[in-house]
Amino acid sequence: MSRVYFHSPSGDAELHGSERAWLRSVARGPSETAWALDPYRDIDRARQILAWVPEVPDGPYGANYLHNGLRKAEAQEAANKRAHAGWRPGQPLTGPTSYEPQRRLINALRTALRVDGLRMTVAGVELHTSNDGVLQVSVVGDMVEVKAHSLTCTGALT
Repeated sequence: MSRVYFHSPSGDAELHGSERAWLRSVARGPSETAWALDPYRDIDRARQILAWVPEVPDGPYGANYLHNGLRKAEAQEAANKRAHAGWRPGQPLTGPTSYEPQRRLINALRTALRVDGLRMTVAGVELHTSNDGVLQVSVVGDMVEVKAHSLTCTGALT
């Protein structure tokens, strides 16, 4: 199983794959709470998160399913608002409503964040919501270096 090594001026630490998997399961609950995605609320939070995710071409396997789901949920959200516009108690809605596209989007986004991880670009910095590919993290002073496969990223700690 894989391992993660942490190096600092005061010493080194090794985290075995089984320990990392256990810690990941412990951290999953609070991290899901931090994303604040609720399939029974509006899609504003999903819209904010997907603004950080680069849109890719659909390709043969529908790789862009999250952005496509957002567009469907936004269209349905607009239709729901039209149906509720001018509604008065005791009167029927002016059109049919559905929240299924919204629930599908939120559940797909929660699953992508939890299982596969998403590549995001925030303030010009590329991030990933999963750490499965991280091979080594080094901290020297106020600089951090992350080596993942053939990629090395260096940045300042803030």
